[in-house]
Amino acid sequence: MFKPRHFVLHRLLPAVVLSAVAIAGVALLAGMPERETWSIVGITAGASALVSITGGVVLHIARRRSIATQSALLSISVLASALLGSWGVAQAMFLSDHDFAVLAVVLVASAVTSLVGALGLGWRMHLSAARLIATTREIGTLESTTLDLEHPGELALLEIELRNTAQRLRVEQTRAQTLEKSRRDLIAWVSGDVCDLARSIQQLVDDSNSLQASALH
Repeated sequence: MFKPRHFVLHRLLPAVVLSAVAIAGVALLAGMPERETWSIVGITAGASALVSITGGVVLHIARRRSIATQSALLSISVLASALLGSWGVAQAMFLSDHDFAVLAVVLVASAVTSLVGALGLGWRMHLSAARLIATTREIGTLESTTLDLEHPGELALLEIELRNTAQRLRVEQTRAQTLEKSRRDLIAWVSGDVCDLARSIQQLVDDSNSLQASALH
């Protein structure tokens, strides 16, 4: 279950603190003035927020698309954020168009590599999803398949739980089938004994009737 407080305290807050420490460390090593550093941070954060909101809307619209598609959109969103932030900083710091063009080429080249990696990750997730679907279909059946594919951490735990559930259901199905067979055997045995007893009683009645008829004659 998603817990907002846990997410803020254990994921978001550490990420923000780590980012601030990294920015301060880079600025210190580069010898940048504090005012200039925070101006760059503000411009970049504003650009990132704008692109993130837009990217979030696009991802929401594409939420039913494949993981590969969403990963590609996320990579494009990151690239757009970096480009917009760089452009804003270039305008604020009066950088030349040539310097900004060089930076844009570097960012785009890096983004292409990241996009290929994102598509690869999306394909990997697609294979994991296909395996989880196959595992889910095993639930309630007596079949078991084994695919040589390792999932990412959370999906691996999910598959383990699905396989354990399928195994428990198979055990219960086998037990139910055994009980049903025993019930049928018991009914057949009781029915056979009842039929034999009925025949014996009928035979006794017939013999008694025959004796009574003989006595009357």
